[in-house]
Amino acid sequence: MSKASRLVLAVFGCFLFFGVIYNVEFGLWAHHAEYNQKVDLIGLATFSCTEAEILAQLVTFGQSPCLHPLGNYALSDLLVGGLGATLAFIGLTSALNIRLSSRGQSRRRSWASMIAGSIIAVFGVLDIIGVSYPGGSGIEWKMIFGIPSIIVNILLIVIGVVLFRRGSSNHSQLLNQSPMNRVRYRGKMELEGTDMSVGQMRRILGLDILEDVFQLGSSDEFEEKVGRACHYCSGVGCSECGSTGSM
Repeated sequence: MSKASRLVLAVFGCFLFFGVIYNVEFGLWAHHAEYNQKVDLIGLATFSCTEAEILAQLVTFGQSPCLHPLGNYALSDLLVGGLGATLAFIGLTSALNIRLSSRGQSRRRSWASMIAGSIIAVFGVLDIIGVSYPGGSGIEWKMIFGIPSIIVNILLIVIGVVLFRRGSSNHSQLLNQSPMNRVRYRGKMELEGTDMSVGQMRRILGLDILEDVFQLGSSDEFEEKVGRACHYCSGVGCSECGSTGSM
């Protein structure tokens, strides 16, 4: 996936997320002089709640099932908003090249699969029972794709379950990985192929903090530092102890 397509995905996700918030809080239907109303987003996306359709329903019946009061977050709003937030997160982290470890990337993909699968499967179930669309009849998928609605909904449920199971299995594998193996692997990567002295390895491992500062600062009767024998050269003298033989 190119960077441009990732940016498009992020922009589309942000559009969905903030579009849901704007629709619920301020209303997309502004044809009334005194107040706005919320438009059913799923009906709008499936061309069942177009402006002409809503106006025709208002003229004929005085009201439209596509319009709702402001401030009411329905389940369909939460599903669309959650999908938008997921797409925006995936697109932004990919487009901005936010560096994550391989474990972090796997965790992100597993969570994205579980969230997307849950949204798709729940939407399919809601559409079967007629809750996803105002009026309690479900979306007429046959008018859009030419396929019976029950088949489309079953496909949505199956796809959602497959995505959720895949993300869940990957997440379980990440949780079952041993932390000791990860630390040991990082240590090999840091030390492999490098010719280091004992002092360099001690500094990398943080063993220098174990030095006895009181012993290192002590002196004998001749006002010379006593310290202790250098553990690199056993008191002979080396570059680590300044050729003094003591630390």
